[in-house]
Amino acid sequence: MRPTFAEIKEIVLFALYESAHSEDLKEYFTALEIKESAKLVVSGVMISRAANDLCREELVNWGSDPNDDSKTRLYSITDEGIHHVEKLQDPHGKAVLLLEEVEAQIVPASDRMVNLTHNQAAYQQVDEQLAEAKRLILGINVDEATQSGRDKIVASLEAAQRLWATGELTILQIRVGINMALERAKKFAKDTAQAIPVAVAADAINNALLRIISGGLS
Repeated sequence: MRPTFAEIKEIVLFALYESAHSEDLKEYFTALEIKESAKLVVSGVMISRAANDLCREELVNWGSDPNDDSKTRLYSITDEGIHHVEKLQDPHGKAVLLLEEVEAQIVPASDRMVNLTHNQAAYQQVDEQLAEAKRLILGINVDEATQSGRDKIVASLEAAQRLWATGELTILQIRVGINMALERAKKFAKDTAQAIPVAVAADAINNALLRIISGGLS
């Protein structure tokens, strides 16, 4: 089932929030960059329409690159947009989006709660590989310019670990709290000696998640 326009807007806003946290030198993003960050299976046109509507609600700002002759429209989350996203976050501060009405796209299920058993082998594998991904990211040599970026990746992986420890998650929480943290870790590790180990850890987690989700929906 396709997400509604309202649901696309919420995911676009969250993607801009995450992008603002992960990029040190970039404030504005194209519709294509938002789509890639959100992992939405919808057209770029729908992403742009959602972002434009968020601009009218003053949750997002329009912008353009003065050096780009194509005048591609860019988008940046506003302070109001940041506050809106953070109101939807877990009250304990975990970096996850709690949107009960957003239709999950990664599995065809109408009920989207996943019950976790801590002694389940796949659960333990996710737990161990999240710790391994964090260890690998911490092992990447950084300079002063990239230290902040690494700190943000580590923080997102730690948030994913706390989220995983709760024992009961929605599909969307898994998607944006864990899958997106892994994607950011892989992106940060790209072109470093840790690129392949981080990708292996991420693949192991994703495979374990698929096993859990297929058997643990309630």
